[in-house]
Amino acid sequence: MADLMRAVCTSTADRIDAELTRIPGAAHEPQRGQPDAFNTVLARFWSAA
Repeated sequence: MADLMRAVCTSTADRIDAELTRIPGAAHEPQRGQPDAFNTVLARFWSAA
């Protein structure tokens, strides 16, 4: 199932020209599970805008 989900997410990101970021160990709530990694990704996203 994880491989299928990864393929769907990758395909979707490619179609909309988006960056797909995976935060290991974060599950469904990355802001809670891995807050430092989440904040790093979010800051990078905001600075690119």
